Amino acid sequence: MTADNYWTRAMARGTSRRRVLGGLGVASLAVMSGGAIACGGDDDAGDDDANPGTSASPTAAKPVRGGELIVRRPSATTFADPHRSSSGYDPTFNHLYAAPLLASVNGKISASLVESWEQADLTTAKLTLRKDLKFTDGTPVNAAAVKYALERQADPKVGSPRRSLLAGVTIETPDDFTAVLKFSKPNPAFLESLTMNAPAGLGALISPTAHQKLGDDKFNEAPVSVGPFKISKLALDGESVFVPNPDWPVTAPNGDKLPYLDKVIFKVIPQTAVAVAELQSGGIDLDYVFLGENVGQIKSQPNLAVSVNKGAITQRIGMNLGKAPTNIVAFRKALNHAFDREEFALIFTDGLGSGGRGPLTNLTWAYDSTVPYYSYDVAKAKSLLAQAGVAEGTKLNICTYTSGVYPRIGEMIQAQAKKVGLDVQVDNLEVPVITEKYRKNGEYLLGLEGGGAPQGDPYQYLETNFGSANQPGGTKMPEVDALLAKALAAPNDEERKKVYGEIVKLDYDNSFKVWLLESPTIAGYTKKTQGLVWLRSGSAMDVTGAWKQA
Repeated sequence: MTADNYWTRAMARGTSRRRVLGGLGVASLAVMSGGAIACGGDDDAGDDDANPGTSASPTAAKPVRGGELIVRRPSATTFADPHRSSSGYDPTFNHLYAAPLLASVNGKISASLVESWEQADLTTAKLTLRKDLKFTDGTPVNAAAVKYALERQADPKVGSPRRSLLAGVTIETPDDFTAVLKFSKPNPAFLESLTMNAPAGLGALISPTAHQKLGDDKFNEAPVSVGPFKISKLALDGESVFVPNPDWPVTAPNGDKLPYLDKVIFKVIPQTAVAVAELQSGGIDLDYVFLGENVGQIKSQPNLAVSVNKGAITQRIGMNLGKAPTNIVAFRKALNHAFDREEFALIFTDGLGSGGRGPLTNLTWAYDSTVPYYSYDVAKAKSLLAQAGVAEGTKLNICTYTSGVYPRIGEMIQAQAKKVGLDVQVDNLEVPVITEKYRKNGEYLLGLEGGGAPQGDPYQYLETNFGSANQPGGTKMPEVDALLAKALAAPNDEERKKVYGEIVKLDYDNSFKVWLLESPTIAGYTKKTQGLVWLRSGSAMDVTGAWKQA
């Protein structure tokens, strides 16, 4: 079902994305995501593309109010506080209570918690907030709260994973509902960080009153933000319960008050097989991240449906570029030829995904389909290893996550690396351990990485993957940093696209990473669950307008 709102109409008229004033206000997350091709509820409907913002279940019937939706999480949450989350913005958890300042519709910025936004030049942006929003503790959502959220994340003591994005950013509050962002240097890509599909929680507002009262640690146990739901019960490693926020001013397109559901419950179920069994038995209503091989199991059940959001996730091998042998270009090129990406796509997505081709995909306007990519070639890999002076049997270590598909991807990396004479040890670790040992300390030569593919302006994604601020072990990347600075100074999207192309080429020439897989996000759900819509991030479904058939 295609949602018709101010932004979609403005886009049809060719309105500039740099200046959108009034009209949209706070749409429901489902509406503001924009609509595209409906998947429907048939068993085979999930084979079609389910673009972000797409309804995954039919909504022709009249919504029913009440009931509960049970959603599976594959792992525990380290931080419920969106500003401190190790993985940035958590799409399966934080979106329930931490709506972002801005939204993204079809890769373009639009309003969310603001009445309007304006970026008149490359060093200034103005946000005008709605006047009818409150945090769930009753604190007004105002310009002071915007300033508080951004300045808190810029504080090195907080340890926000995306603090580097706030370098040189100052916030002025000329009145209660106007926040003016000043950039010390041209920064046309900053507003992307305030949208739903950002890789961090910059756009998530928290109640200053609650945080000042509780402090960081206690606030993480009972966070207070603004959104369609509020927390009733929070267990980072167990069951969490969300209930409707009675003060949420958003209505559905038909005028109904949202949300419809009485409860959204998250259950931590690490094992994929257990989660699939729970979905089949009715123990849960919605699940993500099960393997392609499980799609057939779900589709065979008359009461279940599958929705596939293609190309939403990239899986890649990152490297510590400051240690031998991963500091040798020939060795890194050998790794790029050592892995059969199509086999990864077949095994782990049942053919629904594709082999990785590089950092950018066709979900961003900066994508260039003509860029070269590495092919699977064992002979060439062995030749490059010899050129790099790396002997057969050389031992390497790689870390990956304990949950979902990651351990099995690690096993296949180990098996394929053995074919070219490399002995890879795989360690499955929790997120905080990876952050400490791989990201910060550089103790691992390799790290299996994954995350949402870039949409809209890919600056943040490229900065995260290639900038000096985010390299394992702190390796400096001066060429990349210079290009990132050049992108920020570019006057328009076309010029920035050229610069982003230079970064992609630099990655190819130097093999900074091994781009393994472009995989879909797969959602399995009960057909009684209606009104699900893919978030623009592509990695989870919005449940704001969801409801359960009797």
